Amino acid sequence: MITPQKSSFIKNFGTALGLVYKTTPGYTIANFVITFIQSIFPLIIIYLIKELVDAVQIAVMAEDKAKAFNRVTAVVLLSGGVYLVNSMANALSQYIREYQSQHFSDAMYNKLHVKASQLDLSFYENAQYHDMFYRALQEAPYRPVKIVNSLFYIMQSFLAICILSALLISLHWSIALVLIIATVPVGYIRMKYALNMYKWQKENTQRERKSYYFSRILTNEIFAKELRLFGLKKYFSRAFKITRAKLIKERLQIIKNKTYKELPTQILATLAIFSAYGFMAHGAVYGTLSLGALVMYFMALQKGMGFFKEFLNSLSALYEDNLYIENLMAFLKLENSMTYSGKKGRFPDNLKKGITLRNVSFKYPNSQRHALKEINMHIKPQTTVAIVGDNGAGKTTLVKLLCHLYQADSGEILIDDTPLNQINDEDIKSHISVLFQDFVLYHLSAKDNIMFGRVDRPLDAEQIKEAAQKAGIDKTIEHLPQQYDTILGKLFDGCEELSIGEWQKMALARAFYKNSPVIILDEPTSALDPKAEYEVFRKFKEIIRDKTAIIVSHRFSTVKMADYIYVMEKETIIEEGTHAQLMQLNGKYASMYRMQSEAYNSLHNKDDRQ
Repeated sequence: MITPQKSSFIKNFGTALGLVYKTTPGYTIANFVITFIQSIFPLIIIYLIKELVDAVQIAVMAEDKAKAFNRVTAVVLLSGGVYLVNSMANALSQYIREYQSQHFSDAMYNKLHVKASQLDLSFYENAQYHDMFYRALQEAPYRPVKIVNSLFYIMQSFLAICILSALLISLHWSIALVLIIATVPVGYIRMKYALNMYKWQKENTQRERKSYYFSRILTNEIFAKELRLFGLKKYFSRAFKITRAKLIKERLQIIKNKTYKELPTQILATLAIFSAYGFMAHGAVYGTLSLGALVMYFMALQKGMGFFKEFLNSLSALYEDNLYIENLMAFLKLENSMTYSGKKGRFPDNLKKGITLRNVSFKYPNSQRHALKEINMHIKPQTTVAIVGDNGAGKTTLVKLLCHLYQADSGEILIDDTPLNQINDEDIKSHISVLFQDFVLYHLSAKDNIMFGRVDRPLDAEQIKEAAQKAGIDKTIEHLPQQYDTILGKLFDGCEELSIGEWQKMALARAFYKNSPVIILDEPTSALDPKAEYEVFRKFKEIIRDKTAIIVSHRFSTVKMADYIYVMEKETIIEEGTHAQLMQLNGKYASMYRMQSEAYNSLHNKDDRQ
């Protein structure tokens, strides 16, 4: 069985304490102070109750009952005051811990979001990354706070145990031993099974994720249409139930084993406790203990057991949380294979020599197949280059490399004469506008959807409208209830849904709003009808004036307007030239062009006849 090293335990504990203190320093100190105060109150309260019982007993036998009752009243008032202060401390402690928990959760979510957004895209190609992120996301928002709270509970319980044990030893040394017999075996078993549960959860992360995925299919709008049309509800409901049933069965088996192991220790604890109670009762009957002392020792043993259990539970929780904090630490320590910091090169505002690819090859992580192989390409400044080819030829992968979302395995990409991997990454992103074929639908306002093209500058309403006009979505937006302030999609009240073609125009407007010197459009009109496509590209030459444009498309009516065309097949370039040159070559491009033209003309003629 794998157990965490002592150095790792201490390091993770220190890390957790540092994270919590950094988030809420004042409340962490206040928590410490209140915890210390709370550890002293139990002894004070027990002692005052003993004094109250003795005072009552004396008052019953006293001749001057009025005078004797004055002492009883004083003890009652003092006990009430102490009890009130203790209650206030408990309430304040709960507020402080809840405050810490809420603020720390937000801070940890922010850490996870920042880390996830900074990692290479290659991590998303790795199932182990998804396991790691899932575990971190499940545990990170609350485990470090639990570690710190467990520490405070341990400190509070330990101080109280020391005080109460000293009191019990004053009666007989064996009474203090009862605390150990009644609680330690149970604590040991809980710590042992905390490790078993952690190990099981780590090994079953993928099954947990799979059950969540099945649940998402059953509840998410993305899957809703196919779920109904193909009758998949029963299939995925059954898959979810089977996966969850296996997880629940194994989890309950671990808990059952723990319960069986705890049963003998509970029997031993019961025998030890009631033996101690019998010893105390014997002392009271034979006059070695006053009635007040009997109550005090009874309460001291009861409270001591409670604190000892709390101490061991907190120690067990601390041990368990330390195991899970490893998940967070492992995620936050992930390092990119691509280097982003320390690059001094700048992306030129105006390209002079253009973009050059020399013998560029690339494989996706954990794949033996080339996505790109020996790519050579030159994109002149302020020209439009089109890239065409079958699905899977590597066109979109090439776009990702140009945007430095991935790094080539071999070869180089030059921006003028500077290698792309020597240019500051933020500078690359700010100088390239991209519309991917799997564009994002933001269920926010139309204005936000366009403004996201460049959030590092103040919002410019006129430029937003201009970008919408360039994309041909301006008329649609103006007819929405709140125009540019209308929330799009279906997730929130008062939303307006767009067609997939209108969503693509919205994404196109986002790329235009960025207004970068290099613009890359990956299947920019795939969701548009021929008329809408014509309207977009009728203005396209004017839109990209003074810009370097790269168009990836299956539609030859689109690529025909490019200054130069590259044809890809099986991860490499097989043809290049202008439209006229490629038609004269009568190769792959010419064949694809004629095939598409014939299909379009046939469909067009059929529509005319109808």
